[in-house]
Amino acid sequence: MTRYWKIRAGRGGECWRTWKDESIITVGWDVGEVKKLSREETIKRIEDRYPDASPGHATSIIRKFRGITDESGSEPMRVGDITIVLGSGAVLGMAEIRKYKYHHEGIPNNPTHTYWRRVHYYKVGPVRIRDLPEKFQMYHEASVHLPGTMAEFNIKDEDFRELEEVMKAAKPTEIEKGLTEFSEDAVKQYMENNYHDLDESLMEIRREYHTRVGDADFVGKDNKGRVVVIEVKVGTAKDNAVGQLLGYMNAVRSEGKEDVRGILVAEDFTERVKEAVRLDDISLIGFRAKLDFINISQHS
Repeated sequence: MTRYWKIRAGRGGECWRTWKDESIITVGWDVGEVKKLSREETIKRIEDRYPDASPGHATSIIRKFRGITDESGSEPMRVGDITIVLGSGAVLGMAEIRKYKYHHEGIPNNPTHTYWRRVHYYKVGPVRIRDLPEKFQMYHEASVHLPGTMAEFNIKDEDFRELEEVMKAAKPTEIEKGLTEFSEDAVKQYMENNYHDLDESLMEIRREYHTRVGDADFVGKDNKGRVVVIEVKVGTAKDNAVGQLLGYMNAVRSEGKEDVRGILVAEDFTERVKEAVRLDDISLIGFRAKLDFINISQHS
């Protein structure tokens, strides 16, 4: 039985170019050769070296990528599996998975990407996600959406063959920055000019609002006179994002503005973040990383 994966080609185009040139895919969080480490040892090393990472999540990814069966029993990546490679706005390519290699130097511009898999790339893509059939769009049965780094792609064989045929038939799109890197700045530019898309009650927003604990991404007012503090993250929002937003909200309250609420904007949220804001006046709003955001902000 063929197994499928989705993997994101980092936040920058350099990663994808290296992958294609070297016929590889890679993941980061280097803690040494994980085959020699237990899951608990790996988690501890990630905690020590990467304080902003979610250690359990990162450990699961690199162990699956390495080919180690997790304690949960979920199957890891194997030779012969197939992956699609994603940018933020496109399926960049498809590849058959080959042998694993630990490469201690990492890849250019990202020395932590020491976990390599040789792959054989199909002669397809890149294709914009928005140009794919509906079933491959977010919230549909064969969605190619991937808010994190890597995940198994639970797709039927016939649907994957359809995706392959669509990509073969499509004219490869010209690679541009927006297809491999979707920056926070692009989201902020869009929001600055289209804040009603975020929250219809917003009357105004101000970008880079200075507080005593740093600059909040946005501070605005809604139609009930409440001050609204907005923090933006690309990718999955983790615990530190909630702490950062609460810090800004409390700093604004210390200025004498008592009625303050918050909005955390991200592509996805960890379960712990969802639980953390349950009793606070904070809304979680997700967005789809579309190339349209960059184009709209440039031509407004």
